[in-house]
Amino acid sequence: MKLPKRDVPSFSIKLPVSNREITYRPYTIKEEKILDMAQVSDSDNDKFKAIKQIIENCSDITTDKLHPADLQFLFLKIYAVSDTPNINVTYNIAAEDCGSTEDDKYAACPKVLTTSFSIDKDVSIVNTDALDKNSIKAKGDGRIIDLVDNIKLQIDFKTVDDTNAEKLDFIKIVYDMLISVIFPDADDPENIVVLEKKDMPYKEFSEFLESFQPKDLQNLKDFFTDTARCEANIKAKCPKCKKTFETKQTGILSFLI
Repeated sequence: MKLPKRDVPSFSIKLPVSNREITYRPYTIKEEKILDMAQVSDSDNDKFKAIKQIIENCSDITTDKLHPADLQFLFLKIYAVSDTPNINVTYNIAAEDCGSTEDDKYAACPKVLTTSFSIDKDVSIVNTDALDKNSIKAKGDGRIIDLVDNIKLQIDFKTVDDTNAEKLDFIKIVYDMLISVIFPDADDPENIVVLEKKDMPYKEFSEFLESFQPKDLQNLKDFFTDTARCEANIKAKCPKCKKTFETKQTGILSFLI
């Protein structure tokens, strides 16, 4: 007699930024080892790759063109049905934030509180309307971003490892996401030229983008900085002074891996 096979449940969800309907399932013990290995690694890149691999193993979507907020949201949902929706965190309290008014009372208050937040109840995607402020949806793939003098970039979403933000090359990221550059013909401004990425070497694009003034690229910068993000609402109550502390926390994946 053979051992029984476990049926793995599946779930459907709409991604909050792209509005795509996707199906996902819990990860198995075998797949959990991917996360376990990433947790003991000193490399942030290893952790990022593990998250992407879990998503691709456990859903019907590839991660390469996921908005970062969608990627975080989906991984959290997979984690919630695989392990637990409740994430334990610590909350550090400064003396000036304590609910007590006297120093000696604060001495009796804990400096660190242990609390938790629920992936299902306390996590949301905020600033989802930012995309429409800084870009418009293209007829084909991606978004179109106005620069200056009727010059536009058509770019697609790309999941970027932002765990080492100081090492990110802004122009390289834009080029990786680039679909085309749209601009008026110099000889005939009424004629709009669409130059596709395949006809544009990186060096040429880099020199092109570096020729702009900083203010000319404000929409492009805002596309990356003023964007949808995954956020947890975390509350902690001091058992001594009874004050409830509350904060909005991004970078939630760092709690899990």
